[in-house]
Amino acid sequence: MASENPQLQVTTIDMNPRGANVTKANIEDAGLVNRIEVLEGDGVDVLTQVREQVFAGSRPLYDFFFIDDFKGNDWRYFQLAREIVKPNSVICVDGVVQDSQVVDFDDSDPSVEGSREMIEKAGKEPGVDSVLLQTVGEKGYDGWLWAVVS
Repeated sequence: MASENPQLQVTTIDMNPRGANVTKANIEDAGLVNRIEVLEGDGVDVLTQVREQVFAGSRPLYDFFFIDDFKGNDWRYFQLAREIVKPNSVICVDGVVQDSQVVDFDDSDPSVEGSREMIEKAGKEPGVDSVLLQTVGEKGYDGWLWAVVS
């Protein structure tokens, strides 16, 4: 995204130091160090700090938010993201369909339960219009939740 739009600033979070180092090396190789920020640490902890920075005025609001992490945290990520996006921004949550397991209410896998919680709560959240999109491909049935925050 950053390579296609010279005005775009990107922030990414990686809880794995090794992964963050690979990400930083790729960003450097692409010549995008000045436009992509890599934050390291637990996603909820880092997003809480980012939220505090936004509220303090030391970091701008975001236009778009992409969530792709352990599904048990998705609703918390969504709540934090909602607080730091501009009006009419989009929050995308990846991987929530989980091979259609989210509709099997006997499936108590924490990842599946986290996806189910995300979908159900986003659908009821005031000021949020959301849609669940199922995809079919080499990974089987999967999909995203796309939400516009008013």
